Amino acid sequence: MPGPPPEPTALKKWKGNPGKRALPADEPQYRTAPAKPRGMPKKAQQLWDNLAPLLEDVGILTGPDGPAFQLLAEQWWIIDEARKSLQKHGLIIVDINDQPRKNPAYQIYRDAVNLYTKLSKEFGLTPSSRTRVAAPEPPELDELEEFFNND
Repeated sequence: MPGPPPEPTALKKWKGNPGKRALPADEPQYRTAPAKPRGMPKKAQQLWDNLAPLLEDVGILTGPDGPAFQLLAEQWWIIDEARKSLQKHGLIIVDINDQPRKNPAYQIYRDAVNLYTKLSKEFGLTPSSRTRVAAPEPPELDELEEFFNND
């Protein structure tokens, strides 16, 4: 039985490398941040605007991660839309045969929450991820930076 999926190196560094294992040296490191995609619903754009800068600052969100992060943001919008429908119509609706049944919006809500939760773990956004986060050490200055910083 396979174990949990490996965490990205940036996320391990952000957590303070709790396992104290050697970090992979050959993992691709991307420096660019993803551009916010056009056409996302407003609620998804708001999540992007709030979370993307935070994840970019710690090196977790980079250019190639854009589509996965877009999916996370859009799941947030789907959750919100399904929640609104559930609030308006309730958990139980009456079908065309006057029979009570579960509101289909509940399944949409549940599926979106499940996917959002999985994607949140990938980006280190769950409460359990935050409890293991260690403050990163400031980067060491190279000789040139030290020269210019010493007045």
